[in-house]
Amino acid sequence: MKQMLRAVALVSPLLIAGSVQAAQTLPADLGVSIEIIEACTVSNIVPISFGTQGTLAAIVDSTGSVDVTCPDEVAYSIALDAGGGSGATVTTRKMTGPEDATIDYTLYQSSEHSTVWGDESGVNRKTATGSGIAQTHTIYGRVPVQTTPATGTYSDTVTIIVHY
Repeated sequence: MKQMLRAVALVSPLLIAGSVQAAQTLPADLGVSIEIIEACTVSNIVPISFGTQGTLAAIVDSTGSVDVTCPDEVAYSIALDAGGGSGATVTTRKMTGPEDATIDYTLYQSSEHSTVWGDESGVNRKTATGSGIAQTHTIYGRVPVQTTPATGTYSDTVTIIVHY
């Protein structure tokens, strides 16, 4: 009987060692991706205010701005429509006030007031190339000398359209 116990005693550590397994590793790959598409955003629109005026006997200038963010190297253009004033065009936009009276104004791409900012491709849209961060575009507004209409508040809404 001693021999049998001894045999069991000799086999037992082998059974115990065989049943305890060392930690195993199993490699597997995790894919990670992102696709950047040509998508632009408009933000931080600063409206144009021509302030408070008593007469329109002198030119009144003011500025506003819009931020456009497009991916790096994406070409885009910014169009400004004619606004909502009756009979408005991009060269002569119209703010409307009391009794449908209007005040003419124009929006330009530069402080020299030489290029009207409009909505015709290749003619009067402002063009730029994205950098991946917001780019600020200043809008230069001008109210020309004109007959001063009735007192009151005059306003218009111009739509900004980014083509890319």
